[in-house]
Amino acid sequence: MSNLLGNTAGTYSLLDGAMSLFDITYVKDITDGNDIAKLENANEQLAISRRGSLLAWEARPEVDYWDTVFLNIQNLQQRNYALELFGDDLGSLAMSARLLDDFLNTETTLDLSGGVNTYPFSVTADPASYAPDRFMVVFRGPLVLPVNVLSAKAYRQQAVNIVSWKTTDETNLKQFEVERSSNGQQFEKMATVFGKGGRITNEYVCTDATPFAGNNYYRIKIVLQNGNVQYSQVMLVMPASQTAMVQVYPLPVQNGRFNLQLAGLAEGKYQMRLINALGQPVAGSVLLHKGSSAVYQIDLNNTVLPAGMYQLQVAVTNQQMYTKPILVQ
Repeated sequence: MSNLLGNTAGTYSLLDGAMSLFDITYVKDITDGNDIAKLENANEQLAISRRGSLLAWEARPEVDYWDTVFLNIQNLQQRNYALELFGDDLGSLAMSARLLDDFLNTETTLDLSGGVNTYPFSVTADPASYAPDRFMVVFRGPLVLPVNVLSAKAYRQQAVNIVSWKTTDETNLKQFEVERSSNGQQFEKMATVFGKGGRITNEYVCTDATPFAGNNYYRIKIVLQNGNVQYSQVMLVMPASQTAMVQVYPLPVQNGRFNLQLAGLAEGKYQMRLINALGQPVAGSVLLHKGSSAVYQIDLNNTVLPAGMYQLQVAVTNQQMYTKPILVQ
């Protein structure tokens, strides 16, 4: 799962998202009905590029070494952004994944155990910085680290934020340093945690009792006995959610464009479907909602829709459904 975030005055907001699903029942072709085409966004857009098509939902066979997910990002402005990458249910694979940035010529190791990988980046006047194919995710062989961090996550618990992580080998460890940031770029040390040692599974928890009012970014600095350091992925905790709300505006829908606002809904994978009067789905997209409040710009210009009443359904993976009647002119 991939999200594109925009940075405005130091605060990130969700702009768009796309998803890749791996399963033995899927095929490489995109004509089996399991893939969902990307609806064109009026502003910044994130999609998966595969076999000449742009997808919001990509279904492909089980992941293997050197498999590549080609991200396609369009309509970027000269500003700061961030990519969020989630490796749900991939942690058991005997392989690693890297995010390749073709503009900076860098590779960033990704956490596949379900944690959030946040990668801030900037767009400048250089055309290569906003090239649609700047980023890709490549799967490779197992990653060997001096200290094996099995997983790490950060989350809100009432009025505090929790950072937790697991290790399976601390042979060369001196200490952990939990760092935090309000913008995902400049970090400060929040706490020092000494390791338990050994080659067994160890678990750690660190509490941030005074989190920032807005976004909170965390990472774990791993200090080795020889003085070298390595870092975990960056983990984002967003502000507490608001009252659940789904809004569509402006109405009636004209020229195939409208705004869909999700507020106070839990982080998750939401599927949007437009249903006609016969109960048939006529358009769809996947929204990768990070929680809190976000507005998605929906463009249906690529779908021929007769004027009339429709039902807009927004469903999350736990089967909770939100339905809104909309009039299309």
